[in-house]
Amino acid sequence: MLHFNRQVKHLPPEVLWRAASEAVIEEIVTAPKPGLVDPLGSGCHTDMDWHTFIRSAQAIEPFWEYQAMAGLSGTAPS
Repeated sequence: MLHFNRQVKHLPPEVLWRAASEAVIEEIVTAPKPGLVDPLGSGCHTDMDWHTFIRSAQAIEPFWEYQAMAGLSGTAPS
């Protein structure tokens, strides 16, 4: 973990928040995932489907930048 942290410290915040945002989208498009939401179905989730997952990922996207900046500065997000 320490080696990873040293490398990440030198990345611009934009690289980190874009990677986080893309990772969330990549997670939803990966299929099949038995029991989990994917493009093939809702799995065991009765309150979520592929469309709600995508919308929630889009809703939190603006906050990844703040999380990246907080992580790089060593401060806890407020």
